[in-house]
Amino acid sequence: MKTNTIKKTIAIIVLLFSGFINAQQPKIFGKSIENFNPCFSVEYQKRLKDKMKNSQGEKQFEKWLAPKVEAVRKKQLQKIANEVITLPVVVHIIHNGDPIGTNENITDERVHSQIQVLNNDFRRVPDTPGYNPNTPGVDIGIEFCLAQRDPDGNATNGINHINMEKVSWDWDNIENTLKPQTQWDPEQYLNIWVCNFGGDLLGIGGFAFFPEGSGLEGLEGDESNYSNDGITMFYRCFGSSDTVPGQYIPGMDKGRSLTHEMGHFLGLRHIWGDGEDCTATDYCNDTPTAIAMNLTCVPNDSCPDDEGSDMIENHMDYTPDECKSVFTNDQKNRMLTVLQNAKRRSSLIISNACSTTASINENELQGIKIHPNPASNVLFISSDQIDTIGSYAIYNTLGQLVDSNIIRFSVDLHIDTSILSQGIYNITIIQENKTISLKFIKE
Repeated sequence: MKTNTIKKTIAIIVLLFSGFINAQQPKIFGKSIENFNPCFSVEYQKRLKDKMKNSQGEKQFEKWLAPKVEAVRKKQLQKIANEVITLPVVVHIIHNGDPIGTNENITDERVHSQIQVLNNDFRRVPDTPGYNPNTPGVDIGIEFCLAQRDPDGNATNGINHINMEKVSWDWDNIENTLKPQTQWDPEQYLNIWVCNFGGDLLGIGGFAFFPEGSGLEGLEGDESNYSNDGITMFYRCFGSSDTVPGQYIPGMDKGRSLTHEMGHFLGLRHIWGDGEDCTATDYCNDTPTAIAMNLTCVPNDSCPDDEGSDMIENHMDYTPDECKSVFTNDQKNRMLTVLQNAKRRSSLIISNACSTTASINENELQGIKIHPNPASNVLFISSDQIDTIGSYAIYNTLGQLVDSNIIRFSVDLHIDTSILSQGIYNITIIQENKTISLKFIKE
């Protein structure tokens, strides 16, 4: 936003069927799509906060996040910021026994079309709808892959069709039944649920779990939200009609609903700041001020006294899918900061879930562990077989060898990582003819 004034309240954004929920109706620009509310994430955050009193609020999160975003902006973490980060995804398709390709039991091809859109949007791929020649648009440097290994180390395609024998799902059933019963380890997988919404979610496009910080007062060791983490999508707002036909909500049929929710999952706010006037902020200085959401592709300047018109092409507005094509540099910095620091976000960077050869918990299965991760000046290697000879080799993301040595495993074996630049590395450890490759981050 053009103003850094912190809003005093979080607006409850509701554009649902008449009488759906008792909440204040915000200003909107344009007519809603089939009386749909594209995003439920802000209200979702409020419900979680009401349910779990120790869940951090927006002001706490922003106070924790602000200096870390500034560090990225000043290029203190430039080496990491320039890496392409790949996040492992598992898509849980929740159905009621319908054949694949019928109603909510969408096809694998539709899932693939959605992941492709997600990658095009986050990488700003030329000659795709995810590309925008406008100066504010940037390549976020984040890619998404469907998991290749399940939590037990078995091969998977990252798509999980689950018959829960239920026609539709309301908020309470999703949070208390669906997610806890089907979630894969959120430290290793980005969980996405696709199902048919009903009850108090009727008319909703999707919602995401906002990231939680660490080191905040009252939050140390809190895992009460662990089983809720991930993104939940209405099946008619998932996938791209450009490549896979099916049942879609008009205007939300190009896969951009998940792009929007992924922005929330990685810490982005709506570009109008979820407030009621031009003082609200999304904490990004390069997204022009807006007083409310936009629902059409018609250019609009809702805050004429401030510089710039509403950024209707931004993925964090409510405009139809065909309008959206932009993430800004400040939004990039914010997402990268969350990825490097927040609970159940930083661990995704070093997950082996997209590897076709490595077990998800290979380091534990074979008795090898590395810590801390991220590492500053020292990386420790622990093994259940000490006093044996082995070796290690460290490679950067370009596959270049940056360090190697012969080692004797001991209780305090450590590697000097102070010589390494900030970034993501792979360390290959050899012990008694067994080879293990693990990722770590150098801060």
